[in-house]
Amino acid sequence: MDTPFSLLLAKDPQPSLLLDAAASVLASNPALRAMLGPWPQRDADFCLPSNYQALVQACLEQARAISEVEAQVAGQILLWTFIPDDAGQQVLARCRDATLERQGEREASRARRLYRLITENTTDLISRHTPDGSFIDASPAAYRLLGYWPEALRGVPVQTLFHPQDRQQSLLQASQALEQDGYQTMTCRVRHRDGRYRWFEIASRAIRETYTGAVVEIVSVSRDISVRIEAQENRRRLAEVVEANTDLVLFSDRDGQLSYLNQSARRALGLLGVEPLPRLQALLDPALQQRLHNEGWQRAEQHGVWQAEARLIAHQGGTAFPVSLVLLAHRATGGERYYSLVARDMTERELRESQQRRHQDELAHSARLITLGELASGIAHEI
Repeated sequence: MDTPFSLLLAKDPQPSLLLDAAASVLASNPALRAMLGPWPQRDADFCLPSNYQALVQACLEQARAISEVEAQVAGQILLWTFIPDDAGQQVLARCRDATLERQGEREASRARRLYRLITENTTDLISRHTPDGSFIDASPAAYRLLGYWPEALRGVPVQTLFHPQDRQQSLLQASQALEQDGYQTMTCRVRHRDGRYRWFEIASRAIRETYTGAVVEIVSVSRDISVRIEAQENRRRLAEVVEANTDLVLFSDRDGQLSYLNQSARRALGLLGVEPLPRLQALLDPALQQRLHNEGWQRAEQHGVWQAEARLIAHQGGTAFPVSLVLLAHRATGGERYYSLVARDMTERELRESQQRRHQDELAHSARLITLGELASGIAHEI
C-alpha cells in the first residue's frame, strides 16, 4: 500500500529518499538521482549523514522532524531534513545542495577571525565612530597610544581629545571631506591620558546607508607620528640654521655636482638667482682643486673631515677670496656618500694680517732709522 510519502516522493522537486524504521532505503526520487548521477539503490545511503540510522530512530521515536543535518558527498555539502510518518513508520529524507552557502559562511568566518586578529594585534588604533564623532568601539591599541582601554572610550566625543588649536578647523575639514568624498586624512594633536599631546595621522572613511547614501558610521585608523613630526621639526630648524649661517655652506657629490648653497655662499660666490648651479671645480683655485683631488676626498671618507686654507673664486671670473675650508663626508640611510663644504671667509683676517705686517715693517724701519741716528750722533761726538 502506498503511503502519502511514497506518493509524493516522485513529484518532490528536492532530492529525497524514503527510509523505513530500520533506516533502509525504500526508494529515491528522480531529483536525487539527477543530482548524484546513476547509482545502485542498495548504495543509496552513501549520500546520507554518517549517523543517519540514529537520526531515523530519533525522528520516529520523538515524532518530530530533524533538519539541517550536514553530509559531505564527493566534494558537495548536503543538508538533510528527516520528516517522520508515524502511521507508516517511514521517514522522508529531503536534502539540498548547500555547498556554496556553507563555503561562503566558512570563508566569512575565517575572514572575521583574521580581521579580529589584525585589529587586536595592529599597532595602529582602529576605531568606529558615530557621524558626530563619538566612539563606538576601538582596538586594544587605544591603551598603548592614548592610555585608555577601549571600553573607557565608548561614547566619548573624539573632539574632546583634540588639541584646542586643532579642534575647530580639523573637525570642520574632516566633516566636509567625509560628506563629499567619503574619506579624509588629517594630522593633528591628540591628548594622552597623562595630559601630554601627541601628533597623530588619522585616516577616516565614511560608511554610508545603501539606499539613502547618508553617513551612518565612520571608521578611522590612527597612527602616532610624534617621532616623525619631531624629526621634521628638527630638520626644519637645522635647515633654518644652515640657511642663516654667515659661513658658506655647499652640498656636493664626489664628482663636484653642487646640489645646495646657502644664502651666504650664493652671495659670496655671485650665484644669487643663478640656475643651474656650476660645478664645484669652477669655484676652486687650481691649487685647491689639486689638493682636493690628491687628498681631500680620500681623507674625508676615511676620517669624516678634511681641512684646508684655500681660495674660492666667484662665478664667471669674479675675484678670488681666502677661506678656511672644512670638507665633511656623510653617509645616507642607503649607504650613499654625500659631502658638505663649510667655508669661512678669511678676507678680513688676511687684511688685518697684511696691515699688521705693514705696521711691523714700519716699526722696524723706524727702529732702524733711530739706530742709525744714534750711531751717527755717536760718531759725530767721537770726531
